[in-house]
Amino acid sequence: MDGKLLGKSESDTLSATMNSLFSEGALPSYTYNSIGHSVYSDDDIMACVDDVMMYDYALTAAQAAKLPDDPQYRYTFEPDTITEGEAVPDEETATARDGTALTSIPEYETVSPDGTLVTKFWKDARGSYYYSVRKQSHGTWGNVIEPSKLGIVTTTEDLSSGFSQTAPAAVSVEHDETYNMPYGKHTKIRDNYKEISFPL
Repeated sequence: MDGKLLGKSESDTLSATMNSLFSEGALPSYTYNSIGHSVYSDDDIMACVDDVMMYDYALTAAQAAKLPDDPQYRYTFEPDTITEGEAVPDEETATARDGTALTSIPEYETVSPDGTLVTKFWKDARGSYYYSVRKQSHGTWGNVIEPSKLGIVTTTEDLSSGFSQTAPAAVSVEHDETYNMPYGKHTKIRDNYKEISFPL
């Protein structure tokens, strides 16, 4: 992998391996193939396979970067059969300042257009929602806002808890426009952000 030999078994030949893969029309029936811990899960490695080439020698790092055109076996998938899905972050747990246990809502995680701000949403067992913000500065990530409770509490109403624990569908929109300022050092201002909204 990437020019390094991961392992080799003297009892298994490349021909035997390829006969196993291509026998009974198994491999030609695939239009999408993911790499993971097993054929039933790809949670540990996010990748997909397009064209498959097998060499009967170990590639150097330079060869792996620009594959030689002499594979012993080559399998090419039909064009446009590979589609990349949107990665969803893993669910996390955290604790609010008052000790409340929180669980993240991965579907609501939002990253700024430049990738330096990440906003996460959380929920607790009482039906309350929280949000937190992390920022990357000079290659280091730090918390800007620790998980903080969302909602409004008035003298007559408490709109900070009791919401559904089933995360409703979120709508994400990216806004990008440039406008002119009549005065000031910078006359052109770019307004670029991502917005997420969801009903409670």
